[in-house]
Amino acid sequence: MKKLLLIFVTSIALFSCKDKDNHWELNLNVKEDLGMSNLSGVEVKLQGKKLSSGVYSDVWTDIASATTNGSGNANLHFERDSYASLQLEVVRSQYFTEIITINPDEFSVGEVLEKQTVLTPMSSVLVYLKTTDVSASIDLQVFSSHSKCNCDDMGVFHVEGLDELSKTCYAPGGRYLKYQIDSNGPSGPLQYFDSLYIDPFVQNTLDYIY
Repeated sequence: MKKLLLIFVTSIALFSCKDKDNHWELNLNVKEDLGMSNLSGVEVKLQGKKLSSGVYSDVWTDIASATTNGSGNANLHFERDSYASLQLEVVRSQYFTEIITINPDEFSVGEVLEKQTVLTPMSSVLVYLKTTDVSASIDLQVFSSHSKCNCDDMGVFHVEGLDELSKTCYAPGGRYLKYQIDSNGPSGPLQYFDSLYIDPFVQNTLDYIY
């Protein structure tokens, strides 16, 4: 009877070890980049691309998902497989989405892989230009070094001759957005540089009438 009990306990231990060896674990901490406070309610999705019989699939497949708690942590526990590449999609409403690339070789059996990231508040900017004279023209250009801002990617905003322009772009909140205006008209050419503070989570207006 004791021998059978020993075999049973050993079998359970071996099964548990096998189960553990077939899984990887990851913990992601998410903070807001303004003040670096922990961010709860963030949806974290792990996706992978697999090698199957030596064939590489270029399609991202969902593996696991979790939501950050009050400490900004999300834990993902998933079955080990022949992944060629992995990524985390980090999403929260009113924030820019982050994509984190992970090398599968970073995982070790029995250890938790720790990762950190920050999310940036999303704001929009309404650029509004208007000319009030047939001979007038306005050129406005935005300058930003932040990767999440697309206002500078839209090139020069141009309007002329009793016309108006209204376009929306996106910028990180809680920062200043620099811009340059070159206008011309009855009063002659005018050039100046200025900046607009971008309030987080709302639409901000950058307007100029000449």
